[in-house]
Amino acid sequence: MAEDTTTTTEVNDQDTNKTTETEVKTLTMTQEELDKVIQKRLDRALKKADEEKAEAEKLAKMSAEERAKAEFANEKSKFEEERLLHQREKLELQTVKELATKGLPTEFSKLILSDSAESTMANLKEFEGQWQTALDKAVTEKLKGKTPSGGGGSGSSEIDTLEIERQAALKNGNMPMAIAIKNKIVALQNKK
Repeated sequence: MAEDTTTTTEVNDQDTNKTTETEVKTLTMTQEELDKVIQKRLDRALKKADEEKAEAEKLAKMSAEERAKAEFANEKSKFEEERLLHQREKLELQTVKELATKGLPTEFSKLILSDSAESTMANLKEFEGQWQTALDKAVTEKLKGKTPSGGGGSGSSEIDTLEIERQAALKNGNMPMAIAIKNKIVALQNKK
């Protein structure tokens, strides 16, 4: 049975005089499990070597012009893969920025991300609406049943209570809750 343990060691880099921490994982396994891991790794290496050998033989049978075209096509496909990866990373970064700008949790960026910028922005707008609805519902549920302190029945005591809760949310760093409470305060003030 495999067992994971984690230890932390400090490494002193003499060139930059910086001390960095690296994580070292210790893995305990039986000989049979180790043999399986080694065999899988060996199979992958052999498969890769066979593919490279077949490609080399294929290129050797080609004329110089055909070989150049094949190498160009191979390089072009690698470049295209890297370009698509770069575009996806760039789109993810833009999604994170948009979420942060709108005061939404950035942890959802991977869920919102799509193949194109247009569909990602559409997903973001839909998420923003659903997030706000859920937040409003949660705030309403949390505030439901609370009676304003102090007699007189005026709406200002409810507004004062909401303002205290908004200040607490701001103090705790819960910006979405604070915004939702502020929206409720404005709505109550508009009813007067």
